[in-house]
Amino acid sequence: MGPPRGWGRLAMRDGTTFLSWPSAAVSALTSVTAMFAQACASSKVDDFNKLDLTALIMSQGLTTQAAVMEYVRDHGTEQMQLFVHQRQRYLKDFVAEAMQWGEARQPAAAERQSEWSTLCATADKDCPHGHACSYNQAAAAFFAANSMSLSRAELAVALRNILVTGPAKTTGVPMIVGPTNSGKSTLVLPFDELYGFAHVFHKPALGSSFALRNLLKEKTFLFWDDFRPVEYDQRTVPVITFLSLFQGQPFEVQMSQAFNDGNADRGCVLTGKAKDLWKPLPGVDEEDIKHMKSRLLIFTCTETISALRATSPCAICFSKWIRDGAMEHDAAAALNAPSLPFSLHQGTKVLEGMDELAAKAKLPQVKAAALAEELLSLGAVDVVELSRGDWQSLSAFGKLLPFEQKRLLSSL
Repeated sequence: MGPPRGWGRLAMRDGTTFLSWPSAAVSALTSVTAMFAQACASSKVDDFNKLDLTALIMSQGLTTQAAVMEYVRDHGTEQMQLFVHQRQRYLKDFVAEAMQWGEARQPAAAERQSEWSTLCATADKDCPHGHACSYNQAAAAFFAANSMSLSRAELAVALRNILVTGPAKTTGVPMIVGPTNSGKSTLVLPFDELYGFAHVFHKPALGSSFALRNLLKEKTFLFWDDFRPVEYDQRTVPVITFLSLFQGQPFEVQMSQAFNDGNADRGCVLTGKAKDLWKPLPGVDEEDIKHMKSRLLIFTCTETISALRATSPCAICFSKWIRDGAMEHDAAAALNAPSLPFSLHQGTKVLEGMDELAAKAKLPQVKAAALAEELLSLGAVDVVELSRGDWQSLSAFGKLLPFEQKRLLSSL
C-alpha cells in the first residue's frame, strides 16, 4: 500500500525503511541537493579566476578576444577553459582591462606631472634616431620653408602657455593653418605619442549627436586635426559650445540619457586647411566667425613640404623644439625689454642722448653709466658731438665686451 495522497517516499540506505513526507518537501530537498552539486562544480572554476586570466593575457601577449580563445583551447586546463567559455561574451573587455592593468604605472606617473613637466622631461631624453630622425628633419624643413610667415619661437610659447594654463581669455588656442601637404599635422602629431593616444581627445565625427562625450574619459590633451570650425559649428559643435570649450569655461557635455558638466582645462591645439576655412555657412554668420577667431591664435604656413609621408612622429625631438623655442623667446624678450635710464646726473648735468644710444646698443646698465660718467667728466654735453675715435679712447669703452663695442659703434 502506497503513502497517503500528497505524501512521498524517502528510502533509507538499508533499503528496509522509508519515511513518508509531503511530496513538496521531497522536491525541495531534491532542489537543494542539485544546488549543492552545482556549487561544488562551480568551486572548481574558482581555481582559475580573472586575475589569472589577466596574468595570462599579459604574459602571452594576447591582444584580441580570438587570441585568448585560441590559446585557452590549445593550451588551457579544464578549469581555464570552463572559466573562459562561461565568460566568452566579456573577453573583449577582459583584454582591454588587462592592458590597462599592465600599463598602469606609466599613466600613474604621468598623472603626477603637469602636461608641461611631462614635455620637459621628455625633452631631456636623447632621441634614439640621432641626426637621422625623420621627424626632426621634417620639423626643420617646415620652419625653414615658412620662416617668413611663422615663428618657431612664438608657436613654441603659444603651445607652452596652453599646456600650462589651458585655454582662457588671456590664453588663446594655437591653430596651425595652411595648404595641403604643408606639414601642419605632421608637426604636432607627436602629441599622441607624448601623452598616449588614449589620453588625447581627437576630433569627433562630423554630425555626431554626442560629439564631446569622450572629453570626460581621462583625456590629457585635445588635438583636432584638419578641423573646420564653421562646418563643425553648423553640424556638430555649436558656437556657444566652441566658445566655452576653448575659453576654459564650464559647460554641459551632452551624453546619452544624461548631461554631465565638462570643461577644457587641458592643453589643446588645432590644425586646418586654409582654403574656405572661414567661409560663412547657413546658420553661421560673420559675427559667429569673429567670436570663434577671438579664441584662437592662428599660425599660418604657406609652403608645401615634400616627402612627409615617410616621417615617423618623435615625441623627444618634438618636445625639444617646443621647450627650446620657448626659452629662446623668453631670452629675446628679456634682451629687448625697456631699459632703465642710463643718464648720470652731476648736479644738473645730463649727457643728452645717452639713454637712447644705450638702449639701441643694448648695453648693460652699469657699463652705460660708466661711459656716461667718464664723458661728463671730460665736459661732454651730447653724444652727437663725439666721434668714433672719442668713444674708442674711453677707458670705459675698453671694458666693454667685443660685441658690445661693435653694437655701440654701429649705433652711432
